[in-house]
Amino acid sequence: MYQGDPTADSFALRLPRLLYAVCAGAGLAAAGLILQLFLRNPLASPDITGLTHSGVLCVVLAGVFLSGMSQATTITLSLLGSTTGLMIMLWLNRGAFFSPVRLALTGIALTAITSTATPIVFALSANQSTDALMWLSGTTYTATLPMALGYALLSLLLMATVWLTWRAMNLLQLGNQWAISLGLNLQRARLLLLLIASAFSGLAVALVGGITFIGLMAPHAARLLGLSNHQQLIPITLLLGACLMVWADLAAQTLMHPYELPAGLLVSLLGGLYFIGLMSVGIRIQK
Repeated sequence: MYQGDPTADSFALRLPRLLYAVCAGAGLAAAGLILQLFLRNPLASPDITGLTHSGVLCVVLAGVFLSGMSQATTITLSLLGSTTGLMIMLWLNRGAFFSPVRLALTGIALTAITSTATPIVFALSANQSTDALMWLSGTTYTATLPMALGYALLSLLLMATVWLTWRAMNLLQLGNQWAISLGLNLQRARLLLLLIASAFSGLAVALVGGITFIGLMAPHAARLLGLSNHQQLIPITLLLGACLMVWADLAAQTLMHPYELPAGLLVSLLGGLYFIGLMSVGIRIQK
């Protein structure tokens, strides 16, 4: 007869998913904050700029040729895909001085191409399990404690690195000329921030799949609180991103119990409602 502690068993099952949700939400929020600063575009985020869907496509594409990929291989491929997507978008805008409108349009086009190609490639893949389908939509369902602890450690290191760059981010906020005149090594700072954004996005894609909107909503909501100094803006953005993802994951597990929805679908729904609400408020203010 089973003599285990139900509370301990429940904790052991829920802790990995909680760690995945917190780390993924905070990481995507940090990536969104960095991209919005770097591109000077409030609509920039890992999913709008193509990082998320490029990472997903790279993993799915590899699944056509490789069977039984390890978690380390998945993470490596996701990081490669996310970074490649970002580089493509920046290269296409190299002569436009990073125009906000052109960047947004390029990101939308790249996202449309990669998100359309992903299900086509997935149909050719040998791995078409329920877990794979859930991962495509965004879920913490596949979380394991060893991977969750490793993810948490990597995320803490990246979060600490982001927070230590708050002075550089404040200088970048003033504009490139001001930042250079105040002693900032512009190329080094931008490269470091882009690498961090790609790392956050790639890790999130590898472990929880195609989560969208968190990288857009969390920095935007933090700025609505009146924050502009990155010393405060960074931790609040990370906290909001983590809370959004934890809420979505818990709601996904309970709304249709005993069945489970992909958390990414709920985040997308919330993101759509959030921006419809913002537009409605803006229209009323203009009137």
